[in-house]
Amino acid sequence: MSRLFPALKRGAAVVLGNPPYADLGRRSDLAGLGRVFESLAVKPEPNAEIYPAFVEQMIRLADGGPCSGALVLPLSVACNVGAQFSKTRELISKTRGRWSFAFFDREPHALFGEDVKTRNAIVLWTRTPSDTKPVLATGPLRKWRGDSRAAMFRSLGFTVVDGDIRAGIPKIEGSLQAAALKALSMRWGRLEQVAQSIERVDLAETRDADDRTVFVGATAYNFVNVFLKPPGGVLRARQGLSEHPLHAVRCASRTDALGVFAILSSHLAYWWWHTHGDGFHVSRRFIAELPFGSEDLNGDVTGALSEHGAALWSAIKAKPVISLNRGSTSLAYTPNGHDDMRRKTDEVLADLARLEGAFVDELQQFTAHTVAATLRTHKVTATEEKETA
Repeated sequence: MSRLFPALKRGAAVVLGNPPYADLGRRSDLAGLGRVFESLAVKPEPNAEIYPAFVEQMIRLADGGPCSGALVLPLSVACNVGAQFSKTRELISKTRGRWSFAFFDREPHALFGEDVKTRNAIVLWTRTPSDTKPVLATGPLRKWRGDSRAAMFRSLGFTVVDGDIRAGIPKIEGSLQAAALKALSMRWGRLEQVAQSIERVDLAETRDADDRTVFVGATAYNFVNVFLKPPGGVLRARQGLSEHPLHAVRCASRTDALGVFAILSSHLAYWWWHTHGDGFHVSRRFIAELPFGSEDLNGDVTGALSEHGAALWSAIKAKPVISLNRGSTSLAYTPNGHDDMRRKTDEVLADLARLEGAFVDELQQFTAHTVAATLRTHKVTATEEKETA
């Protein structure tokens, strides 16, 4: 410290930074940097990200007494599962003090304005001598419009979360979501147990699909694109189709496929995707690890979910969303506008996981505000005030 900053004998009281979003690059001291920075030791390569080392350096430079820090980082600090990012989150979870995370989407408007369209996280850290352990508090992935920018920063709030964050920092808001996250994370069942396989296929393959396959788009925004075999004539034989792969969830029966379709189309699945993802990519991991498995889809539950899935597919299959980009056609089906049908699935899933009834209302409100990109006024409960103090 004294060699780098001679005027700081005890360390910095405040550390602020917006590190470069770039690779480390080719350099001769990669091995030496790995001995200094844990986040580089796990990947001492030219394509390693620079910014995780700034998190380590912020902690290293901080005063041993009262101190605080803030970094503006890419959203990947919360949801990338690579070794560097897992190590960075492990370091955070071992560093005493109060850690707060604010997350920002790139659309409709971005944190840095229209010239720099990135998804970001603002990481805030404070530490006092009385802090004996790390306390982690998070927020939702915020979407906003330009005219609400000032209100967005004034309305930032944080919700304390428990649990291991090495696999990712959940993006939630409020005690209802925190309780639901905890309950769902403790479940053993996973959706991949219901599937015979989860593969990648081209859009062209959906024309000849059977009735036991559920397709899921690899990207999303206002809805997760989930559909069954498109009706005849939607995709014409000589039509130039998008080659971006879809996920194909292959099930043992039509009944199972309709149940899986209902689950993936639910408000709960949309919230879970936002909570664990980056608000754009839909990964195989998201589908496979949805916390409802083979022990759930049996008997009356399977019948109810299948019925809700059949009703929703009947309502949306005649209204495909067809987009043409540079001669390439893509296909989507939106469940938005069918809240009552989706709610029925939410109620079944909430009952399975023994979630509060109010959480079902919360899911619909979350989806409505997220799609509209409007700000919600988060009311802090007495429990959250106690946890935050």
